[in-house]
Amino acid sequence: MDYRRSGLGVVIRDSHGSLVAGSCVSGSASSVLEAEAKAAILAMQTAISRNLDNVLFESDSASLVQYINGDKKKVSWSIFQLLRRIWNLHHRFHFFKWCWVPRQVNSAANWVASHCRRGMCPEVWVSRTPSALVHILSIDGLPCPQ
Repeated sequence: MDYRRSGLGVVIRDSHGSLVAGSCVSGSASSVLEAEAKAAILAMQTAISRNLDNVLFESDSASLVQYINGDKKKVSWSIFQLLRRIWNLHHRFHFFKWCWVPRQVNSAANWVASHCRRGMCPEVWVSRTPSALVHILSIDGLPCPQ
């Protein structure tokens, strides 16, 4: 299997759209779908670590959202173990929902993942948000850090 360097980015906003948390990890994945599944696990683990129990998860991977929400007998075997971890984490939430969003709506998480993959995302990006990310966060019309 051909593994390539990947970056996983998670951006967590509150119900008003303000940035409250995030995480990023660099690693490797054999496919975009595998990287998206790993990012989903990271998102769930980040939400759990922040004691968030009512969460709307968003992903720009329609396939992943379909696999998470759909018939568990019709999943991609290549990411089955990752999907199992996702399904096992669901019990940690009082309410959760997985939704597909267009890639442009997910641009903040993609920016974080891209910079993490290249080793350019500092650990303090949530508390000291880079101006380029502030710009991306403000484009979608939601509140962002100053």
